[in-house]
Amino acid sequence: MASGLFFSLLICLSGGLLTEATLDCVKNGGNLASYHSKAEYDTIRGFIKTVMGYDTSSWVGGSDTAHKGVWLWSDGSEFSYGNWGSGTPNHGKHRNCMEINYEERDYVNNIKCSKKRPYVCAKSLQMCMSC
Repeated sequence: MASGLFFSLLICLSGGLLTEATLDCVKNGGNLASYHSKAEYDTIRGFIKTVMGYDTSSWVGGSDTAHKGVWLWSDGSEFSYGNWGSGTPNHGKHRNCMEINYEERDYVNNIKCSKKRPYVCAKSLQMCMSC
C-alpha cells in the first residue's frame, strides 16, 4: 500500500503458499499487501480480524528471497516499516517470507515460504478528480 493513496484489500480465506498468493494477487490487479507506517499496519491487522474473526497469521508481501537480510515489498515499494517481533527477523534457514499476526500477536515474523497461510492482497484505486 502506498501511503496517501486510496486502496482496496482482499483476503483469501483458504490460503496458499506464498507463490500462489503472489500470483493470485497479481491476477486480480494488485500485489500482496505492503505497509509503510503503523497506521497502515494497523489497517491490515484490523481488516484480517474483521474478516477472520481473530488475528490470523497471514501472508503480506515482504520477503528477503532476492538477498538474505534485505527485505523488500513485492509491490516494489520501499521497505521502511516492519514491526518485527523480538528476535526477528532471525535469518533462519529458508525463512525468507513475512507473515503478519504471528501466533495471533501484534507483530510480524519471517517464516518458510512453503507454509500455507491466508493472504492479504492490496490494490491501488485511482481517484476520480472529475466526479
